[in-house]
Amino acid sequence: MRRLLPESLRVSGTFRPSVDDFEVEEVPLYPTSGQGDHLWVTIEKRGLNTRDAVLRFVRAFGVKDADVGTAGMKDRHAVTRQQISVLARTDAPLASLEAPDLRVLEVTRHNHKLRTGHLAGNRFRCRILGGSGSAESAQAALAVLSRRGLPNYYGEQRFGVSGDTAALGRAVLARGPRVAGSPWKARLVVSALQSSVFNAVLDARLDAGQLDAALVGDVLQKTITHGLFTCADAAVDGPRVESFEVSATGPIPGPRMRLPTPGTLPAAWEDAAMLAHELTLADFGRAGALAEGTRRAVRARVEGTSVAVEGEDLWVTFQLPAGGYATVLLGELLVAPPDPSEGPSEAEPQPEG
Repeated sequence: MRRLLPESLRVSGTFRPSVDDFEVEEVPLYPTSGQGDHLWVTIEKRGLNTRDAVLRFVRAFGVKDADVGTAGMKDRHAVTRQQISVLARTDAPLASLEAPDLRVLEVTRHNHKLRTGHLAGNRFRCRILGGSGSAESAQAALAVLSRRGLPNYYGEQRFGVSGDTAALGRAVLARGPRVAGSPWKARLVVSALQSSVFNAVLDARLDAGQLDAALVGDVLQKTITHGLFTCADAAVDGPRVESFEVSATGPIPGPRMRLPTPGTLPAAWEDAAMLAHELTLADFGRAGALAEGTRRAVRARVEGTSVAVEGEDLWVTFQLPAGGYATVLLGELLVAPPDPSEGPSEAEPQPEG
């Protein structure tokens, strides 16, 4: 994983995610209608991962796992506020969910289930221990990231504590979903393998100094609508990248993924990453709906930034779009990046593509 920021903008101090030092809040993609068969519940949880919270809803309401929806996974080592939907005629079971590690903040209704990725983004508030002397550097660093974008890497937690999640994804491609033990796990591990390919392409792009550029052959993504198109003229699309109207994308491999123009530099980066992983698109095709393929922007927009000193510590606040990793931003910001073994244990988004 490469870094965009120069050493001169690095912040001293350390980050260790905990309920005292890390806060995450979902930014909803759209308002609820106030009516419908699905109960949408905003919860605050402390020291509890999203999967365990979902299972509590399943038990309390007596529904199937598939009847409960979330927009994304949130970490155990934090205070997090997120929405969970459940197919339910009554909200009476909500009272049984109240616990020291889970509070119900708001309840409404909607006409469909909350689905993966249905959020505008996440707001993060992180305490950097011993970072009070670096407030000026932090402000300057966040200004650069706000202007150029954050390299949109998948964080280390995407690949499991032992780093073997992607290896299990290979086994699923070769031998089928049962190898993973459950459909949910199979999708997760195949997604980790796709993420590894994406990160390799992003490495190459950063090595070439082309994070915030448009290259002929690039598959570009519109920031607001997420629509995709191919760059035919870098002189035309370059200013659109600079203004953050569009961004280049990298591969989430699969048979339905849109490819860059053959023979161009973006295509060469993707071909090299697939070759290095000893994979082909046909390999992912055998996984069917588990890995249809899509594209991911190579940079994430950083918004709503602020820096505040509290004693010897520094609080850093920022917002990232859905799928962005707070630990990746902190890895850019800190002199010593967060230790993956001490970092958040879950991927913030659920499996994609």
